[in-house]
Amino acid sequence: MKKFSFLFLSLALFGQIASAIPADPRPFKYTQPDGTVITLRLMGDEFDHWTVDENTGNEVVLDGDGYYRPVSGVYRSARLAPAQVNSLRSRAAEFRNYNAHRDLTHGERKIPVILMQFSDLEFTLDNPVQQFTDLLNKKGYSANGGTGSVQDYYRDNSHGAFIPVFDVLPVVTLSKSYKYYGQDGYDTDVHVGEAIVEAIQLSDPLADFSQYDSDGDGYVDMLMVYYAGHNQAEHAPDYTIWPHQSGVATDEEFDGVCFGTYFCTSEYKGSAGTRMCGIGTSSHEFGHSLGLPDFYDTDYGKNGSAHAMDEFSIMSSGSYNNEGRTPPYFTSEERKILGWMDEQIEIYGSGQLTIESIDNNVAYYTTTDVEGEYFVYEARLNNGWDKALSEHGLLVYHVDKSTAHSVAGMACKYHWQYRNDLNANGSHPMCYVIPAESQSDLDYYGYDWLFGNIEKTYVPKSWSGDDSRYTFYDIAINSDNVSMTVVDLVHENQDEGLAKLGYNSIADPGKGNYSAGDKFELKLNASRRYLPSSTKWYLDGKRVTGETISLVSGQHTIKAELTISSTTSEVVELEINVN
Repeated sequence: MKKFSFLFLSLALFGQIASAIPADPRPFKYTQPDGTVITLRLMGDEFDHWTVDENTGNEVVLDGDGYYRPVSGVYRSARLAPAQVNSLRSRAAEFRNYNAHRDLTHGERKIPVILMQFSDLEFTLDNPVQQFTDLLNKKGYSANGGTGSVQDYYRDNSHGAFIPVFDVLPVVTLSKSYKYYGQDGYDTDVHVGEAIVEAIQLSDPLADFSQYDSDGDGYVDMLMVYYAGHNQAEHAPDYTIWPHQSGVATDEEFDGVCFGTYFCTSEYKGSAGTRMCGIGTSSHEFGHSLGLPDFYDTDYGKNGSAHAMDEFSIMSSGSYNNEGRTPPYFTSEERKILGWMDEQIEIYGSGQLTIESIDNNVAYYTTTDVEGEYFVYEARLNNGWDKALSEHGLLVYHVDKSTAHSVAGMACKYHWQYRNDLNANGSHPMCYVIPAESQSDLDYYGYDWLFGNIEKTYVPKSWSGDDSRYTFYDIAINSDNVSMTVVDLVHENQDEGLAKLGYNSIADPGKGNYSAGDKFELKLNASRRYLPSSTKWYLDGKRVTGETISLVSGQHTIKAELTISSTTSEVVELEINVN
């Protein structure tokens, strides 16, 4: 009986790529035929990608003579319009959501791995079956500068709840050239679907695929494919295949089961040479197979540029950390999607807060005035899978899953459920890092992302533009946690809260209203940062001494002149009403 016809129809309708890894964001050198060396940067992903000259900022294209030249009108017209690219991503995201394997993120899961080479390009690794078996499964994998295997990565992040076991099958050789299968069309590698189907057919005699249907639904849970050579996302030529996750374009049965999703990447990393790939791209694409969305700006500035989650998420550019050898810990949002973590802990009230490493499945959040919009706080430290981060400290990111806010005509909540474009709109990304150095900059590219590296007080600001009732200061990075002082100006005395923020104020126990004859105590809510060395008190402009004053009816102004240092002074006032 033929199955999977709905999937086959879906693929025929919108093309073959469902999710793709972003281009390697690092600039690279290219030597022109005349010997000139230029610095380039590859932008985009499988759906829409282009090359930029780092020195001029201009888009360039490789011509038939091997030169990168500025893009002309004819090349620009060959590119898909933004609306077409968005349509492809939308339909692909619908497919990805339909086939998300969220029920397969617990327990031990066996996954077949196909090694496919081409008629004109073979694997050149020694014993590729063993090398990929080690890369995927070996505990403490350290070859080629590795810091763990794919299995290590998922076991560690899930705290042992999910252990993928990869069965690497013998190498199969496809009938056509690698340039044929990697040929670019207007949207994707147009023949890559043929390569995957042919590779499955060639591997059928080598394995019993029925053993990879762990839930008994008639479909292989997921399929991994490595292909010989290099990949386009890491600056290899455009006739190489771009790593991606998608669906198998056939309804054919193999050993009584059909194939649903697959993900693939290349033997080697970079654009040339023989450096075996790391685990970053494989772990990223595997994440898609498990139901994770992309957390990078998937339209690369077409609707405004957003820095998104950057190196702090494997579903953003974190897959390239340490040459793809050390992807970062999963964020708490990713852990929630995969079912490895409950909700983050809500911060409520004032006091000292210590946040343990995200490795301990601990994160905090604060709410806003809009349901579904919140801020997440994680400790990203110099440990484990976070060792390759460029900096360590308190990671703060802004999440919007509300129905009150809409992007491109759809409520944010439904983008999370049905689309793969969470950070595609530069004016309203839905999960993005708040950079410590420039807290309101949605297009920030620089250093000092994390709080604790620089002396910054943080006040969350919602999409409505209102400051949060919370303020965070004295943020300190410790060996196994991040500590800070939290002030909640709503649920504690307002004046005491201001004092904790670094401002002196006059204690006002009556909240501005008193009775004639009351004794008003001349007392400060003194800031520990700006503690006065001496204080002069005034009532309605007249100097007063002593610890209290007797109040008479009327409106009065109490003033305190504070000497903080030889060069610093402060004046604070309080208006009161006495009946």
